[in-house]
Amino acid sequence: MRKVYDRFVLGTVCSLIIAVTFVARSGAEIDTAHVVGAWLLDENEGNVAKDVSGDGNDGKLLNGAKWDAGKFGSGLLFDGVDDNVQIPSSAGDKLNPDTQITIAAWIQRHDAEESPGYMIVGRMDTVQSRTYYLAFWENKFQMEVSHDGTAGNRTVMESIEEIVDMEWHHIAGTFDGDEMIIYVDGAPAGQAPPFIAGEGGIHQNDSDVFIGYDKVDGGFFFNGLIDEVIILDIALAEKDIVTLMEDGLRQTLVVSPAGNLATLWATLKRSSH
Repeated sequence: MRKVYDRFVLGTVCSLIIAVTFVARSGAEIDTAHVVGAWLLDENEGNVAKDVSGDGNDGKLLNGAKWDAGKFGSGLLFDGVDDNVQIPSSAGDKLNPDTQITIAAWIQRHDAEESPGYMIVGRMDTVQSRTYYLAFWENKFQMEVSHDGTAGNRTVMESIEEIVDMEWHHIAGTFDGDEMIIYVDGAPAGQAPPFIAGEGGIHQNDSDVFIGYDKVDGGFFFNGLIDEVIILDIALAEKDIVTLMEDGLRQTLVVSPAGNLATLWATLKRSSH
């Protein structure tokens, strides 16, 4: 009988590992099946930014991007000249959602002047093959989704208030196929009507994804720190954006760090006595 119970406990643990979810203290849950890329940027050494989504979308640090203190653990420091992270991709892969998307990251700018433009995260190949981006333009945060690869049919939203300080800010953008929302520090900061309104799904291309660099315009390199980047193929609700911001990706992910699984296993063992 004990063997049967042990098998049951083991099976329960395995099921929980396989069906992993993001769990917030508030009770909100984010199904990790929708996470297409998540970079904690906690390596603090080497030239690889590890993707913890399980899809192997690791990024390569280029041109001197450096590890530094981040919002949670370490993060990446970009010089605003040529530093960036390149994440290899291909047409039709998970990093190219076709209908919905969420992009989020922590950022801290390092220049006091009005920014002409910084790319935070983007999948942009050429002017005629655009997909999506989350960026910082002229002291406002901006998100774009191209519907046909061009600038002629795209949806763009920007935050209402200017950000002129050099503090940490959590930035997120969501698109559900119809509505686009920008969140700054967990609160909606830009919503319908959009700055530019287009129609359709998300354009598919074979461009790489870049952190801190706009390939289309050959520049707009980020100047400052970026931490905890995540891309999902759904439009998260506000409560889920707050969860990512408050808990951080490492604490929110049930599967990360052995500590969480060890605690779960200990709890199941105690229940058997």
